[in-house]
Amino acid sequence: MNILSAKKIRDNLKTEYQEIGISVFDCIDSTNDEAKRQWKETKTAPAIYVSDEQTAGRGRRGRSFYSPGGTGIYMSLLLQPESGLEDAVHITTATAVVVAKVLKQYLGAEVGIKWVNDLYFKSKKVCGILTEAVMEANPTEMPAVVVGIGINLSTEVFPEELQEIAGGFGATTNVVERNELVARIANGLLDFAKDLKDCSFVDEYRELSIVLGKEIRYNEGDALIRARALDIDSEGGLMVELADGSVKVLKTGEITVRLEE
Repeated sequence: MNILSAKKIRDNLKTEYQEIGISVFDCIDSTNDEAKRQWKETKTAPAIYVSDEQTAGRGRRGRSFYSPGGTGIYMSLLLQPESGLEDAVHITTATAVVVAKVLKQYLGAEVGIKWVNDLYFKSKKVCGILTEAVMEANPTEMPAVVVGIGINLSTEVFPEELQEIAGGFGATTNVVERNELVARIANGLLDFAKDLKDCSFVDEYRELSIVLGKEIRYNEGDALIRARALDIDSEGGLMVELADGSVKVLKTGEITVRLEE
């Protein structure tokens, strides 16, 4: 697979984003962690962090994200929302749409979204998204947001515990120009970041959803609850029908959804 290059990534960014920071690593613990470290030192955003390999890639709820060298994309985009975090709640869902669209345009892959932040291809998870806030000790200073994206491109061998869950797009994606793919994703997210209140992506999110109409189960605290996924609301929340017929909206970050077998 081609070598990651800050210059080649920059060459594929839109003109208006040509001056943003780009850091490329052969191997790092986590691009999200590096973005947070750099924010605390430099207070410079937006910026892109990408690595060929991660030794401590992370997903939601502290889970690890398998990140072997040379087979995927492991990137983080550091943003500083001008209006603070209240308008940043849609970033994860918007990112899922951006990545799904880029993968379809670039690879021709029909990728679906499992609420809220996982992308699936042929019933296997091929992409995870982790959005984290970087809070400041001084409450008058604006916080930053890190959007981490891990994509299994040509990854074929997974740890035993992931073999039934995770997948890639096949060995043919070894020829994929990763630098262009990183830039396309960054272009889409930076466009969205211009207006974080814009929820026009929700219609596309609904179309890409693989959970709507399905029986699901979700964890709420220590309880395992079964429900039926009905719709995605205007803010990206998952509307579900519970066993008693009542309807509840699940919000980002509160739960983990699993499709019923």
